Amino acid sequence: MTLPGFALKNATVTWWRSLTLGAFIFAIAFVMTLFGSFSTAVKERVDNVIVGGLTGHIQVRSDKSQEQDIVEFYSAGWDDIATLPASSVGAVTGIVRDIMPGARLVTRARRSVSLIHGTRREQSLLIGVEPGAGSSEEAFIMARGGAPSGSREIMLTQEQAKNLKASVGDTIQVVTRNALGRTAELDFTVAGIGDFVMLSLFSYKACFADISSARELIGLGPEEATDLLIYLPDGGKAVDLGRRLAKEIDTAGLTAVFQADAKLSSDELSSEEGKLPGQKKPDKIRISTWQDMGKTFRGVGDAISVSLTMLVVFLMIIVSILIVNLVSLMGMERYREIGTLRAIGYSRGLVIRLFMTEIMGVATAATCIGACAGVLLVLVLGKTGVPSPIPAMDFIMGKTLYPKLSAGGVASTLAIIWLFAFVASLIPALRACSLEPAQTLREE
Repeated sequence: MTLPGFALKNATVTWWRSLTLGAFIFAIAFVMTLFGSFSTAVKERVDNVIVGGLTGHIQVRSDKSQEQDIVEFYSAGWDDIATLPASSVGAVTGIVRDIMPGARLVTRARRSVSLIHGTRREQSLLIGVEPGAGSSEEAFIMARGGAPSGSREIMLTQEQAKNLKASVGDTIQVVTRNALGRTAELDFTVAGIGDFVMLSLFSYKACFADISSARELIGLGPEEATDLLIYLPDGGKAVDLGRRLAKEIDTAGLTAVFQADAKLSSDELSSEEGKLPGQKKPDKIRISTWQDMGKTFRGVGDAISVSLTMLVVFLMIIVSILIVNLVSLMGMERYREIGTLRAIGYSRGLVIRLFMTEIMGVATAATCIGACAGVLLVLVLGKTGVPSPIPAMDFIMGKTLYPKLSAGGVASTLAIIWLFAFVASLIPALRACSLEPAQTLREE
């Protein structure tokens, strides 16, 4: 009889032990596949929020707007948001159409404002977007009302609405210092109230309005903007296309800075220090990718993934201990069998291989079945979605999360479980086969 056949026969003789071992490994394979899909979905959701609602794949703005990350959207950099003149907007738009076929361009107008309702006041970042641009859909969870669909309508967060004691349909006053340095104010109607995915956990105080009303408040011309967002068919090409866009802008006679490459050398720092007071720096266009602008919040998504991974590792350690104990019991039950095999001429190495073939056969089958069951469940949940179990989770995953399968993730899950099972089984197998034949035959 061949070694695999002998191992299969042994596994079926003590089927209750094999079934118990397989159940442990099935459970961990199922859980790891499921958790891996949720981890992938959370990271993808965070990326979609950054791209779809905040920065696009590529963000173009004035170099005088010194934001380096979404975190700086909070308050510190709001008063420093500069304007892109109509000539720059037109030039960039033309270049994007030439070198990025299929890309979608969205114009925005942003400004630090005060929201006033009655005697209550709230600081915010007003983001004016083109109607139907969809730049808030991924990032914003609507609780009441809807997105601005007309002139002078605004969308608030629930925290802002609570602090202002404002409801859908109420009129609030929006006050700012416009592009000319003068105080400007407009009345807006609250169209919708909701929360930013993840960002509202950190009290991100932005609000959305239509771009024409935002331009009117800020004092911008019809073709002026504070930034342009570029949505690409393939977000993975953002860095290469952003760098190429910077070169094309330079060729067109303007000056562009690609944020990922923007590091002042000592010579540049010396030239900056040597400028006369009041000497105006040439206007530059800053180009950023979503990876740069969303670095902090992508780190939050990574932290969630790490937490899930730590939980899985903890489960793996528990299962490994159970496997060690179970295999030790299997070895103790087979002392006579092991002694007989050694007495008729089986080497210690061959007995260990027989023992391990049996155990790893059960482990491999259970791992594959568990992973397949997890994949099938993820495919179902990927279509139906998983509702948020508690309201607070809305901030992280939205009202519904759609698990995502990763072929690499499933493959790594299979490899990790198989390796853990092998290591956990090898030690008790070596111990069980280390006794001399005469000693094992004397065991009662």
